[in-house]
Amino acid sequence: MPRKFTDTFIDNAHKLMLSGLRLNEIAKSLGCNPDHLSIHLRKAGYQIIRWKRKPHNRKQLDEKLLVEQYIAGKSVLFLAKKFNIARHSINLRLKENGIKLRNGSEANTIRMRNLTKDQRKELAKKANSAVRGKPKRIQTGINRAITRQKIKSHIGIGEDLLSDILTNKYGFSVIQQAAVNVYNIDLLVNDSIAVELISATLSNIQIKKNRKKIEYLLKSGFNVFVLAFRDIDCIINNIDEVITNINSLRSNQASISQYRVIWCAFDSFIRRRDKLGRFTCIKSPKKFYCIDKTADFSFSC
Repeated sequence: MPRKFTDTFIDNAHKLMLSGLRLNEIAKSLGCNPDHLSIHLRKAGYQIIRWKRKPHNRKQLDEKLLVEQYIAGKSVLFLAKKFNIARHSINLRLKENGIKLRNGSEANTIRMRNLTKDQRKELAKKANSAVRGKPKRIQTGINRAITRQKIKSHIGIGEDLLSDILTNKYGFSVIQQAAVNVYNIDLLVNDSIAVELISATLSNIQIKKNRKKIEYLLKSGFNVFVLAFRDIDCIINNIDEVITNINSLRSNQASISQYRVIWCAFDSFIRRRDKLGRFTCIKSPKKFYCIDKTADFSFSC
C-alpha cells in the first residue's frame, strides 16, 4: 500500500532533517522512498538540506583546543604543524566552529608582536640588504615627512608636554612634526624656531642623522633650539630657561641663523667627605639645573 504523505508526516520528516539527518536516512527510518519524500517536502515549501558527508578518513583532533589556540593568537601555519594536518583543513575546522578567520594584515600584526627584536631584524635582513646603499628618492622622503606631520606619528618624549605649555601658557604658535623637505621638526615655534628635543643623553646630538638635520634647518633659515633632558620633570622645572632661549632666538634679526643647546638635568645626591677624608654620596631631594652647552657643539650654518 502506497505511503500517504500527510501534513503531520511531512512536518516530522522536516524536523528530522533539521536535526542533522540526511534525506536517505530519514526515508529509511520512516519507510518511504527518498525521491517521493523529497518531492513532498518541496511541495510543502521546505528546502532540502544537503548535509555534507564528512570524509571517512577525517582526522580526529581536539577542536576545542584548536579554537582556543587560534583565538589566543596562534597562526594557521603553527596549528597545521602542531596537529599535523594541512592549513586548509585548519581553516575548515575553524569555519565549522563559527570562527572568523583573520586576514593577512591581522595575522601579520600578531606574528610581528610575538617575535623578539632579534627575530624581527633577521626577518627584515634580506629586505634591508636589497636596498642598503641605494639612494632613496627625495620625493619619497618628502612625502613621508608630510604624512608624519598629518598623522602626528613619531611624537617623542616631552613633545606633547612642551607643545601644550608653549601654546596655552605662553601663547606661541606651535606645529608638531612640521615637515621641512625630508625632515620633521619636533616643534616649529612661530614658524621660525625649530625646537628639537633630545632625551637621555647629549651624545645623541652628535649622531650623524641628527647633525645633518640640524645643519639643514640652519641653512634653510631656521633658528634651532636643541633641548636635551634627562626626564620630563627636567623640562617642567627648567621651563623658564627654555622660554628665555626661545625668546632670545625669536629676537634674532641677523641674516645668519643661530642655534642654542641646553642640557636640563638634576642631582639626587650631594657629595661630602667622610671622617677619613673620602668622598661619599648622600641621597637628597632632586635639585634641578640647566646648563648652556652651545659652546660644546659646532654646526655649519
